[in-house]
Amino acid sequence: MSRSKIDFENKSKLSTLREPESRNDELQLSYSLTKIQRARVKSFRLREIDIQNLDNTVKRINMSGKIQPILSTDLIKGLLVMATQMNEEKLINFIKMSY
Repeated sequence: MSRSKIDFENKSKLSTLREPESRNDELQLSYSLTKIQRARVKSFRLREIDIQNLDNTVKRINMSGKIQPILSTDLIKGLLVMATQMNEEKLINFIKMSY
């Protein structure tokens, strides 16, 4: 069985990657490129009340119908993004409330 030969004349997916036309396209492009990166597994221990709060929030968001159904990991990712944009004092108060 012979190997197939690589045709260097054809354009690859990487070479056809277009330049972003606007800031929005640039953000979309950077998001799609970071999505290609391999995800790392991180595990946490949550109390029963934390799991209930997580499940109830996911159900509430899914019942709103404003977005396609999400999973608890989607909610956690959204909370992490929200935390990066939140004031530290406010975030610390919420952390203290969770104890």
